[in-house]
Amino acid sequence: MTLRKGKIIGILIGIAILILFVIKILPGLMFASAIPEPHSVDLNKGTASKFIADLENYEKIFELDDCQRYTKRINGISVRMNEKETDDEYGTYYKLILQDQSIDEEVFENFRKYLEESELRSYQKIDDYSLFVVDGFLDSIWGYLYLHSDRKLGTEYFNVDHYTIKVIEDLGDNWYRIAGS
Repeated sequence: MTLRKGKIIGILIGIAILILFVIKILPGLMFASAIPEPHSVDLNKGTASKFIADLENYEKIFELDDCQRYTKRINGISVRMNEKETDDEYGTYYKLILQDQSIDEEVFENFRKYLEESELRSYQKIDDYSLFVVDGFLDSIWGYLYLHSDRKLGTEYFNVDHYTIKVIEDLGDNWYRIAGS
């Protein structure tokens, strides 16, 4: 009889631990897996360099994102992708910005699609830097930076426009993995 009670108690303890895991621990693990790993998006330096060169040759776009997130921007202007503004969107309809800045819609879409498919998310040309922000959370960012000169960047913090950048890794060929805020 006591052996049977011991088995029942063991089973009840096992069920309690399983319930605790499902209720308390599993949701936390699911949230943690939603936070991007800074090395989860690889940089193809060849295609990213071609993207930069194509943008420079086009001469009309200096800031662009993949337009997949809440905030969407083209050349410093907040845009929305829907023609009719909704309660959860703001900004100018993107086709009006393209028209106003003489940006060909098909060219824009090709650049935008590259950012979406490469997961590099957003691009900005700021002074001597091309900055790809892959992701961030609240006041932090991480991504890649291309330096348009032959000087080398150290590991100290430096400012690029409104960003404070720290080099995490020198990838060679003027490319750097960066973090910042």
